Order: sequence, then structure tokens, then C-alpha cells
Amino acid sequence: MWTGLLQRMRGGRTPRANMSTRHWTKSYRGIPTKIDPDRYASVVELLDGAMKRFHDKVAFHSFGGSLTFGEVDKLSSAFCAYLQSELGVKKGDRIAVMAPNLAAFPIAFIGIARAGAVQVNVNPLYTPRELEHQLTDAGCETIVIFNGATPTLAEVAGRTGIKHIIPQRLGMG
Repeated sequence: MWTGLLQRMRGGRTPRANMSTRHWTKSYRGIPTKIDPDRYASVVELLDGAMKRFHDKVAFHSFGGSLTFGEVDKLSSAFCAYLQSELGVKKGDRIAVMAPNLAAFPIAFIGIARAGAVQVNVNPLYTPRELEHQLTDAGCETIVIFNGATPTLAEVAGRTGIKHIIPQRLGMG
């Protein structure tokens, strides 16, 4: 699809980058340099395959601890189930995630994707005005929030559509 669009935009020519100019591919150590965009039906399918294939390998290091792909699979599945069964999240719902780069971030992302919802990334350094605008503009009813940012949310939560607040502390999960 995209290749056809690019061809039409460039007058029928398909751009071909010379692999010798892609010097960084030398560091890939056996990782393919070309990706088949039709190999997986969704990001969730891709992630499910990776979690099965690398089940016992470490996926994330954070604050001196680590999580394997199998642990990420289990935690993100449990989070997805919580979102759907306890909060009633359904396909297309927008869930804000206001957290720094902690291990909980990818767990939340995968759980949200598995639920068919849409993750709305929110900068944990936003001012109350910025946060209120983004939550309202995106139509979020649920937020996963790093505990350090809860005072900002407290200032504006009543003026947004937020109904569910899921606090996240520092650490592995």
C-alpha cells in the first residue's frame, strides 16, 4: 500500500536506498534489515509471538530488577483483564498513561493494546493546564499515572472526563 503511494508521488519510481549507505545495519548481528509489513495482522500478534519465542529471556531492566518476556506476558495479560472486566474498557477507548520510562510503561502499553484500546501518552512533567487540555481533547476516561504526578492530576481531574485512576509507583510493576 505505502509503496504504491510512494511510487505515485514520485512519478512511478520506487526509491531504493543503497544498503551500503546504511552503515548502521552492520551492528544488527543477524537481525533482518528488511521488514515484511504484512507478516503480522496487528502489533498484538507481533508481541504475542515475541513473548512466546523469547519467554525466558530478559525483556526489561529497571531499578536493579528485570522482567522476562514471560513475566511481561503474564503481567500485561492481567492488566488487560483488569481493564476489561473491572473497568469496562472496550475497543477504541482511550487510556492516558502519564509515567516515565519504567518497566510498567510497556506492560501498560501491551495490556492496553490487547484490550483494543488506544494509549494516549501524557508527559509526567505537564502543568495542570496542559494535562487538562490533553485529557479532555483525547477523551480519556482512564489514566495510568506515576505517583509522582498525582498532584497535577488532582488539580484538574474534576474538569476532565477521567473516571478511573490507576496509580503506578516506582519499581518493576
